[in-house]
This record gives sequence, structure tokens and C-alpha cells, in this order.
Amino acid sequence: MCPLTNLEQLVTSRNSLTGTIPSCLFKLKYLRVIDVSKNKFHGLVPFPPKGIKLFILSGNKFSGEISLELGRILSNAYTISIAGNELSGSIPFILCQTKPGFTFISYIDLSNNKLSGTIPSNIGHCRRLSALKLGNNNLTGKVPDELKLTKSMSFLQLNNNYLDGTPLNLISEFHELKFLNLANNNFRGGIPTTLGSLKYLRFLSLSSNNFKVRYPGRLFICKNSN
Repeated sequence: MCPLTNLEQLVTSRNSLTGTIPSCLFKLKYLRVIDVSKNKFHGLVPFPPKGIKLFILSGNKFSGEISLELGRILSNAYTISIAGNELSGSIPFILCQTKPGFTFISYIDLSNNKLSGTIPSNIGHCRRLSALKLGNNNLTGKVPDELKLTKSMSFLQLNNNYLDGTPLNLISEFHELKFLNLANNNFRGGIPTTLGSLKYLRFLSLSSNNFKVRYPGRLFICKNSN
């Protein structure tokens, strides 16, 4: 495919492709969409062209770390999905630019890997972020307060990590939230009544944490929670 110099979109998802992806493929300057999900590719995560918008490598066997250089390139994308691989190391802070509003990322899925470290404190600088999926990793620390800068968060998945702190007051500010999974962490504290004002919430899991047992009555007035 490397001679296809005008290629803009590459979609080979849901096949049985194996091996590594040729590096020349990611030098195609017009390539904006890459979806090679649900195959059997392995090796390090390849560097996409600088103009990439959709980068979907989920469901393969990619390994190694997300380097600062790769994070810098991906900060210009709209969708990043490298879930279900064998990634290690930490989430690069450069994924969300250090100045708020300078990135267009709306979807990040790094779930089901072996990532460690903390959630970058500047994650909220991805102001357009509506879905953050980091479940089933080895993340530690707290949910950063800066996350509240994302005003359109609708899907937040942090389950099966080693996160701690008291995140529910922060999360209660996500008024468009539809899906929240915090299960199997070390979160603590009470469950605020403001959680009951999330009228779009459809899925809520707080299991296997250290939250207080007593549920506020207002939690059950979520109109669409069923």
C-alpha cells in the first residue's frame, strides 16, 4: 500500500492480519484515518502522519510505551483508540496540550492495557473530550481536578485500576454524563446528593471501593437512569 501516495483513509478492521505495520505506510502525507482494529498486529505502536485525525489500533498486540513524540502527534487527532493491546509505561502529558483549548481530541480509549502511573493533570486541557476510557490498567493516584474543564464528558470509564481519592464531587459537575464506571479502585468518601442531578446517566458502577454505604435519596431521581 505504500505506493498509494494519495491515500486518505485506511480501514482494515476485523480481519486476521498479522505481523508489523510497514513504517512507510505512516509516511503518507494525506493519510487522516487509520483503523486497523481487531487484527493480530504486534510490535511497537507506529507513528502516524502529523495530520492524523482518527487513530484506531484497538484489539491487537501492540506493545511498548506511548512516547512523548507519539503523544505530540496524537494531540492533533480527534479520536485515539489503542485499547486492548499490551501497552506499558505512563500516559504522556503531551497528549493534551499544556495550554487549554489547543487540542481537538474528543475520544480517548486506552483501556485494557498495562499502563501505570497517574492520569496526567492536564487531561482537562482536552476541552472537547467527551469520552475517556482508561479501565483495566494499573493506574494509581487521584482523578485530577483539571478534568472538570471538559464540559462535555459523557463517558467516563476508570474501573479496575488502583486509583484513590474522593472523585465524586468533581464528577457530579459532568452534567452530560451518561456512563460512569469507577468499580474496583480505592476511591473513598461519601456519595454526594449532586450525583442525583445527572439526568442523562444510564450506567453507574461504584462497586468494590471504599465509598460510604449510605446512599442519598436524591440519587434515585435520575430521570433516565434505568
